[in-house]
Amino acid sequence: MIRSSTQKEISPAPSLSLLAPHLAIDGAACRAARAMLGISQTRLCELLGFSRNLVNEFESGSHIPRAGNVARIREVLEAEGVVFVDLGNGSSAVGVLRDVRSGGGKPA
Repeated sequence: MIRSSTQKEISPAPSLSLLAPHLAIDGAACRAARAMLGISQTRLCELLGFSRNLVNEFESGSHIPRAGNVARIREVLEAEGVVFVDLGNGSSAVGVLRDVRSGGGKPA
């Protein structure tokens, strides 16, 4: 434990690493990644070559696609600049390495 200037004990920040390639993302991570990229389900499906229904059901949690399809979703999102970070406690976080605010999709 670390003590702050007010002598409160605080835990050190966890060491972060990218989510291992063999680990699957879930629908919430897909939805968050898509939102950060500013792309619609329709656009993601165009990039994937999948039906919109598959992505919609995955994001809503009503259906989990086959492992190969989930891996493809992750692959396409990562190619667009998304990173999935392992928080080390069984959960993960989503981030984007591109400056999507500029509209150019250039790396930040």
